[in-house]
Amino acid sequence: GCLGLGWRDDAVPPQWGIPVLEQIKPLVIRALQSDRATIRSLERLREPRLVVRCFGPLEIVCGGRTILPEAFPRRKAIALLRILLLAKGSPIHRDRLIEQLWPDAPPGRGANRLHSTLNALRSTLEAGRRQRASDYIVCRNNRYHFNTEAPHAVDLFDFLDRLSGARAAQRAGAEERALALYREAMALYRGDLFADDAEDSSIEAHRVSLRHSCAEAARELDLEPAAYDLHESLIVELARDGQIVEARQQYECCRAALRCHLDMELPARARALEKLLSSASVPASGNASPDAAEHA
Repeated sequence: GCLGLGWRDDAVPPQWGIPVLEQIKPLVIRALQSDRATIRSLERLREPRLVVRCFGPLEIVCGGRTILPEAFPRRKAIALLRILLLAKGSPIHRDRLIEQLWPDAPPGRGANRLHSTLNALRSTLEAGRRQRASDYIVCRNNRYHFNTEAPHAVDLFDFLDRLSGARAAQRAGAEERALALYREAMALYRGDLFADDAEDSSIEAHRVSLRHSCAEAARELDLEPAAYDLHESLIVELARDGQIVEARQQYECCRAALRCHLDMELPARARALEKLLSSASVPASGNASPDAAEHA
């Protein structure tokens, strides 16, 4: 400030200001370097420490380390994480979690199992954490939730946010913005939700809903063939695995979804697929013979 006033005052000789500038130059450089370091530190803080990919097989990366499913000491820890992720930050009461995870557990034992499973989940996600402390799995008043305020990147959350944003943009008449958000949503959809756990029937309703949402985005982007391919690939995989009943159900789901969301009938090539499913035999157990499944 003094230098600024000095330069504007003709009574202050330049010979005085130049040496002063030379003297404060190192201080200015040091201050700028400090600012840059602070900015870099803030950028690192904003980077997601936990990355979870829910579409396709479940993938977890925390603090730069990949966490494989077998790293969790309890299998139910992953199931608990899935439940909390599907709630997207909304709290779930302890009793409801126990009912979902251990429906046949006697009173009192379910609470102990939940406590052990919770510790296993927290310890695996956040190695070195303090006891009863967690940035991501939070409990308040016997209600548990995934902390969306902590640095994270979850493709399911991003997918739903972009769909919601695209719909809002359409309502506002911002078509270009809506299409851009639909494209981003489609890029996030790598496959079925938690595709590595097809046995968990509690997730199936979410899977179907998300498939329909993907079909909605495909319709808006004029990607009707892609929307059908998404269903067709699942039907074929189910048939190859011998799950003919499930494949037929998915075929009907595909037909209904295309009619409802895309206002279109199944493509001509679907007729061949329908014939294969109709001719495949289904034994009493509900699975087709290996030969029929492979043929399908």
